[in-house]
Amino acid sequence: MTNKIAVVTALAGMKPSDANDLYEIKHHSADYYVFTDRVDLEAPKGWTKRWLYPASMDKKYATRRACRAVKQLTHMMLPDYDYYIWHDNINRLGEDPRQIVERLGENDMAFFEHPIQKGWRGEMQGASDREHSALVERTYKLLGDRLHIPEDLEVYETTAFVRKNNRIANTCFGLWNDLLNTLTSRDQVTLPVAIHYTKPKVGVLPGHATAGGGNNNVLPNISQPLYFNGLTY
Repeated sequence: MTNKIAVVTALAGMKPSDANDLYEIKHHSADYYVFTDRVDLEAPKGWTKRWLYPASMDKKYATRRACRAVKQLTHMMLPDYDYYIWHDNINRLGEDPRQIVERLGENDMAFFEHPIQKGWRGEMQGASDREHSALVERTYKLLGDRLHIPEDLEVYETTAFVRKNNRIANTCFGLWNDLLNTLTSRDQVTLPVAIHYTKPKVGVLPGHATAGGGNNNVLPNISQPLYFNGLTY
């Protein structure tokens, strides 16, 4: 039985000149979707466009939150797939999606390791100047003071990842979305919390998803292909 794979990205709230063009599809073992609020977006052959509806009282970060909903709730928007490969608009897929999902093995999901932070509190501190101060404070109070979330949980890059469409992965990602809508919209802060509560099997992808991670052999800059070469456990 052939696994059904969806490669998914989202693009919203950007001027056409500020966005990376969608790449030409080279591997046709998956279906490719872009969720966007741009009527002028010209998608290359093979991409399916889906309209993105920013719906948030947070006008400053409404489009960010809309894209996060696609990232986290893909199993609700595209339910008829076995695997999802997400990547931000700054990346393009560099290898056959079948190879990516095969390397997932027994894991429910896999992410790139964060190149800097080692805990949710440090990630919130690092991103505090890009978030509303009230949401930063609410995040500290709920996760630290009320829930006593361990501060040494692994932090992952959420720029790109691969995951299964199964009960535990969907539960984890649903909780992740709930935390994002309740607390900070910086999703790298709340992913470790969702993983902590739901206990999925998580693999670590080698290297980093962005040039900021310093992995020049795998991803020299943000316009270069994104490779998911193997997993560590």
